[in-house]
Amino acid sequence: MRHYFSILTFAAAALLLTSCAKTQEEPLVEFQTTLGNFTVKLYKETPAHRDNFVKLVNDGFYDGLLIHRVEKDYMMQTGDPGSKNASINRAIGTGGPGYDLEPEIDTIISDSSRLFNKRGALTAARMPDHLNPNKMSNGSQFYIIVGQTFTQQQLDTLEMMDRNSKLDIIWQKLIMANRDKIDACNRRNDAEKRLQFIQDSLTQVASDIINNRKTLKFTKAQRDAYTTVGGIPALDKEYTVFGEVVKGMDVIMKI
Repeated sequence: MRHYFSILTFAAAALLLTSCAKTQEEPLVEFQTTLGNFTVKLYKETPAHRDNFVKLVNDGFYDGLLIHRVEKDYMMQTGDPGSKNASINRAIGTGGPGYDLEPEIDTIISDSSRLFNKRGALTAARMPDHLNPNKMSNGSQFYIIVGQTFTQQQLDTLEMMDRNSKLDIIWQKLIMANRDKIDACNRRNDAEKRLQFIQDSLTQVASDIINNRKTLKFTKAQRDAYTTVGGIPALDKEYTVFGEVVKGMDVIMKI
């Protein structure tokens, strides 16, 4: 069963606190919903998403929208303008302001980075990779991350699975790109050269994967967060994280 919750209004605290330089860099936004209020802080590390969000808030874009997607121990999602006054039978969740945003993804997450999907993270929604290879963010839709906690061993397994998955994808692309060379070896029945080519290719791919910082490699900060407050580590380096809940996480959990 899918439940919908109304966002009554969004109020941007940034307009009231412009005398504070720190607040200008990281404005606060209060969400007023039918189940209570919560406040998020927008990150200075993602200025395009921050400024776009504040503009939409000030324009009243979000007023009266529904929280149209709620998944237990995963996330809640809102920001579809088509959800305003939507009937119970209307399909919603694909709308936006008519534009996308360039991703601001921290591809090299350090211990000082906040741009990962811990519980309470504000994360831009987007279309999947096969439709959106550049990971462009929807101009208005976003998640509030809930997730779950993980053990250190589970995080180790996620790292391994991510590397293996990317290894398989790159390996298949390499084989397809060099199919003519492999077929030529097969026609000449040159097993030694074919084996050498495959071994060299596999070594190259393995080296690329091991040294590719875009694969999952959790920092101490990530591990500390995911083993205590929880989150969704599989989304790291895949979606733009541009803020976090600083007040009212109990309201998120209630929703």
